[in-house]
Amino acid sequence: MLSQIHRRNTDLMAAIRREAKKAGVKELRGRVLNRIVDRALEGGAPHFYVSYERALEVIHRHRPSINGSTRSLRVRMWDDIRRLAEEEMADDPESDIYQAISRVLFLSPAPHFYISRATALGIYHTTVAYERMRNEKQRRLYRHRRDS
Repeated sequence: MLSQIHRRNTDLMAAIRREAKKAGVKELRGRVLNRIVDRALEGGAPHFYVSYERALEVIHRHRPSINGSTRSLRVRMWDDIRRLAEEEMADDPESDIYQAISRVLFLSPAPHFYISRATALGIYHTTVAYERMRNEKQRRLYRHRRDS
């Protein structure tokens, strides 16, 4: 689970940086940051960040939501996994739900990151703060070695 979260966070930061570069933005703050984060969230993710076991469990008991209804991001994710698995089975009639879910989770990109803007902003700010701290620590270590 933690490796999935770490992978998601790393992929999200790469998407944010990619969107900022596309937009020609060097400093991310305020509304500009919000727009860049929104683009990154909606631009798709390289993976669905759920385990195969959890996907099977939820897909078996989850009922697809009605189009047009207000849905949580999690429900939207399960609907997308189910839809993509059904498309996989339609493309390969010999495939079963287990194989289809496996292909969706391991081979298909996800259409979204399925996290809120607030969560994405928290990941962004935490990551940037950590990177600054790590860079400062490395600079101090370099200076200490150079001065010795």
